[in-house]
Amino acid sequence: FAGLVAQLAAKAGEAMLVIDDVAPNPDSALLAEQTARLAALPSPPEVIVALGGGFYYLREYFRNPDAACPVTAPQARRRVFERLRKLANDPGAYRKLGELWIEGEHLCEALLLKGGAASHAVATETAWATPRLRALAEQAAAVSIVPDALMAGVSSLESPAAIGFVCAWPRVEAPEPRRPSVVLDRVQDPGNVGAILRSAAAFGFTQVLALEGSAALWSPKVLRAGMGAHFGLRLVEGLEIDALDALALPLVTTSSHGGEPISGRMFGSGRSLY
Repeated sequence: FAGLVAQLAAKAGEAMLVIDDVAPNPDSALLAEQTARLAALPSPPEVIVALGGGFYYLREYFRNPDAACPVTAPQARRRVFERLRKLANDPGAYRKLGELWIEGEHLCEALLLKGGAASHAVATETAWATPRLRALAEQAAAVSIVPDALMAGVSSLESPAAIGFVCAWPRVEAPEPRRPSVVLDRVQDPGNVGAILRSAAAFGFTQVLALEGSAALWSPKVLRAGMGAHFGLRLVEGLEIDALDALALPLVTTSSHGGEPISGRMFGSGRSLY
């Protein structure tokens, strides 16, 4: 290492700082102390060179808000990926963990387009080598680049996506009384729920209220079926039917077995579809 430093100094001049106590799996204390040394410099360096290491590790070192690389230290890697597997495979895990796993380029872009933010991006090595996906991953507060095969261990998809985001679950406790709303009464099929969310967004509804017994609105399957509609809707779930009494809207109940065609009815701007 000292020889490499000397060779570089001979060509580019003396370094402002040499960090020579790099560990293969550094803990948070060491990284915090090294970061403090960098912060103490009189001015920011224009170039950072990793000798005998790699750009990936250096990138994780500086981007991770906890000053620890989540995919190099074995224990940290295990914790991170156990959490991701829960979010990807357990429909109700987001309620316990307070986070969402959003998988795939389209959903990640939809989150950002609606003003959402990602706390963590996980991208495969193939995605990181693709400029478009790399730029998308860089929108997150922290980035982890993993082998393609490792992403397969996280994903619940038969063909895992190359990129995914972790973001905060936008939990909403109660309905807004005057928002145009769709009410789900024990609709349990994730694909159907996602299709309803897409339709609701397309027809100008801004709130979806799910009664107790309906599918988890932010589960991975519903997220995929919603195709980005989630991020433009106010979603309230786990409601008892009495909660609908607070709505200051006319209620319209739809049925596949009869009744008056909805196209023959005229409504004002406030409406709720049940």
